[in-house]
Amino acid sequence: MAPTTENHAEKLAEDLTEGLQLTLEATVPKRRRPTADRILEARRLNNQFYMEVKKRKQECWNNFLMKLFGKDIWKARNYTKPQQENTLMPHLKKSDGRLTNSAEERADHLLNRLYPTAPESTTTIPRRSTSTNWPPPAERALENTPTDKAPGPDGIEHYP
Repeated sequence: MAPTTENHAEKLAEDLTEGLQLTLEATVPKRRRPTADRILEARRLNNQFYMEVKKRKQECWNNFLMKLFGKDIWKARNYTKPQQENTLMPHLKKSDGRLTNSAEERADHLLNRLYPTAPESTTTIPRRSTSTNWPPPAERALENTPTDKAPGPDGIEHYP
């Protein structure tokens, strides 16, 4: 039925809103507030989970070792030894023929090869004289000129 008056439309909107709220309250579970007991229970369950994972890992490792007993024990050693340096860059050959062994050596070698030190320059750069030979009135006029203005009547201002 279509609303005939403004009050009737508002009443229908309120009824619809109330019905939606009741439906949401009935179907969506409420979130429980954290209490000290719930926090302690969550921590206990978390610790229990990680202890169970640790226990299962140990059982898996022991079963693996029992299967290898008397066979290829070096396979187990390969799982326990630390991984070697995973390099994406091959060893580099130095100028004396030796190869670089570590990442630091490679970095130093590349730095020296790509950016060699510049040789000392034997030429001297001529220095310009900073003294001016302006007449005193012209020098005073230049000193009193604002630095944010361009010379001339063009009206263009200099913005720093």
